Amino acid sequence: MADFKIQKTGYTPVTSVPDDFIETYMPMANGDYVKIYLYLLHCLKNDKMLSVSSLADLFQCTENDIKRALKYWESKQLLSMQEDAYGELTALSLTDAPSATPVQP
Repeated sequence: MADFKIQKTGYTPVTSVPDDFIETYMPMANGDYVKIYLYLLHCLKNDKMLSVSSLADLFQCTENDIKRALKYWESKQLLSMQEDAYGELTALSLTDAPSATPVQP
């Protein structure tokens, strides 16, 4: 097969994705979890208000699917969550990857 070159035309706003995420965490993760994490990175730069239900609507999945994805990334130490006494998510913080060696599933 022939080689090809990727080119950029025009201006498109971008969201930075850490190389460590791409190289270490993304290959092992469920594809839906990756989409949710990438969307969180995108929202981080826009100071966008989110809710579990709005994410579920956007990704056309259940709120439990969103919670599972968030808990997965929390277990990998890429985000931390705070919940109220009723178990409702009140704050979410994205963190730097802890190391080049991911936490095993």
